[in-house]
Amino acid sequence: EGIEKDVYIKNAWGKNFVGRVWPGHTTFVDFSHPNASEYWENQFRKFGAQLPFGGIWLDMNEVANFCSGECNPWEAYPSSGDEELPYSPGDTYLSDRTISINAKHYGGIPELFYHNINGFTETVATRKALNNMKLENQFILSRSSYAGTGKYATVWYGDNAASFEFMRLSVSQAFSFNIYGLPFTGGDICGFDWDTTEELCARWMQLGAFFPFSRNHNMKYRRDQEPYALGEDVLITSRVSLKMKYSILKWYYSKFVQLKGLGSVFRPLMWQYPGDDAVYQDHVLNGQILLSDTLMLTPSLHEGQWTVWPYLPKDKWYNFIDGKRRSHFSDSPAYHETWSPLRQVLPVFMRGGTIVYNQSTEGVTRISQLDNKFSLIVALTDDQGDGRYVANGQIMTIYDYKNPRSVEKCQDYKNGGCLLDMHVSVSISSNTLDLDLKFSSDFNPVIEEILIQQIYVYGLSQEKLLNFPKRQGIYSPEASAKISGHREKDSFEKVKVEMKTFRDSDEAVGVFTFNEFTVENGRKVSLAYKAI
Repeated sequence: EGIEKDVYIKNAWGKNFVGRVWPGHTTFVDFSHPNASEYWENQFRKFGAQLPFGGIWLDMNEVANFCSGECNPWEAYPSSGDEELPYSPGDTYLSDRTISINAKHYGGIPELFYHNINGFTETVATRKALNNMKLENQFILSRSSYAGTGKYATVWYGDNAASFEFMRLSVSQAFSFNIYGLPFTGGDICGFDWDTTEELCARWMQLGAFFPFSRNHNMKYRRDQEPYALGEDVLITSRVSLKMKYSILKWYYSKFVQLKGLGSVFRPLMWQYPGDDAVYQDHVLNGQILLSDTLMLTPSLHEGQWTVWPYLPKDKWYNFIDGKRRSHFSDSPAYHETWSPLRQVLPVFMRGGTIVYNQSTEGVTRISQLDNKFSLIVALTDDQGDGRYVANGQIMTIYDYKNPRSVEKCQDYKNGGCLLDMHVSVSISSNTLDLDLKFSSDFNPVIEEILIQQIYVYGLSQEKLLNFPKRQGIYSPEASAKISGHREKDSFEKVKVEMKTFRDSDEAVGVFTFNEFTVENGRKVSLAYKAI
């Protein structure tokens, strides 16, 4: 069919260019040809009739070639065209392990002028084909990219190797691809080439679990690097790290929805604190990661590194796992020594004034098993001067993220989308504590059933809790909590809260106890209590 439609790249003599890749001798589709899109779609339809698929992985599409230029076994080798250049950039020919630069595209355009967009035009044709096939929840992964690729596909970073240097490099690669308009990327976790080690793979799984695109992948004949193949350290570290990622996955995804395809989620500190000179130091710039403006990841990026010294800019910071406050001294910027063992999640800090929602991952092995039952983790700011501590965030209001109808509603920003703003205000008097959680929106978002099971509040001053009644070592103040929906009628009053204090900190974590609350249209949302 490809020969009939004449859709292949030509050599300098006008015949189909023949290279060699994994299948053996190969011809390459010329996606500039007017017949190429139809041909490409037909191949997907034939394949889908045999094996239904949900995504496409476009590999080797620079184009990669095991021959440097033409490797036609039936005819004499034509010239590659490299010798006609006035100089050779780098230390090798431009045709090294790719198509000859004098190969011809439709209309006689030489490969020399087309090479950089081979992969891009393939992603455009692929997206068009999948759209025509009405394939739901499309996912296209490409190795080659160009300006504009982010509209059609995402990318990974290509062939890396099993070393701490490549793991460190993956962080700056993610930041760079954000600038290129590709926020959803990742590298081959544990390394593609070379044999990985237990420590390297465990550290890389700690970090890689939080990349937007997260994949452990390596080449043939290298050491097996599935977590179960490398011992308990890698297995346990991978399990807890992936469970943490899945527990916040819906919150994480909501950050991409919030940006509407613009900006970045996995980002360097300098984009949040551009006026702070310290964030431009290499170990901070390329060694610490912000997820949106909320969570800071501080991975161990060097062999034998069991302690990290994350730089915490001027803000209020908490340990995301237990709520202990890490920034003191009027929240001045400082480095904080932090233990970073294996078999645990990497150190994660949460910025004051923000809200994260997470959920249980018990028994969850795939996204479709995540339910709509959430806990809110509220990290408060300092006293606003009127006795109030506050935090803000957003929550997605659709139940099934894999349901294309729900996702379409979510992306319909003109008609409200699917994001609700969350505003939390906490005030403490001599023996009472009041929490006000309000959902609001300037639009009319789609709202499906959401279940809030617990609310954890970080940053309550232990000093102000000393007058509260204490039962079995837990402070139990007289408390009220008011939850309001985005419409005036959506509200419910609550009256119980318990506090957990830390011996080595002046902070406490509050866990609010609920019965039920009305979200909208009479729906009831259970708010079950779980002590910590």
